[in-house]
Amino acid sequence: MRSRPARRTSWTCAARPCCPGSTTRRRTSSGAPFNPDEAVTVEQALRAWTWGSAYASRQDHVKGSIAPGMLADLVVLSEDPTAVSPGRIAGLEVLATITGGQPRYDAGVLG
Repeated sequence: MRSRPARRTSWTCAARPCCPGSTTRRRTSSGAPFNPDEAVTVEQALRAWTWGSAYASRQDHVKGSIAPGMLADLVVLSEDPTAVSPGRIAGLEVLATITGGQPRYDAGVLG
C-alpha cells in the first residue's frame, strides 16, 4: 500500500502565512539539518496540505485540487512557493483567501 501523507492546521492562512513552510523547513533553530533523510520537497508538502488532507478526510472527491466541480478553497500568495527557497516559504505574504468559491480576504489582488 502506498503512503498518502496529509497535513492540516486549524490556523487561518491570513493569521499564519503559508503553513506548508513548516513542512519543508529542514534546519533546527541552531541551523543544523533536521532529519535530512526525511525531508520532503515543496511539491510533496503542497500535495500533503491539499489533496492529502482531503483524501485523509475522505473528501478528495470534492476538495483538495483546483478543478471544475470541486470546492474552490485556496490562498493566493505573494510568490510561487515552488520557485523560492524552502526557507522563504513561511515568509510569503497572503494576498487573498477564497473558501467555497467566495473571497474571504483580499489585499487588493482579486480585481
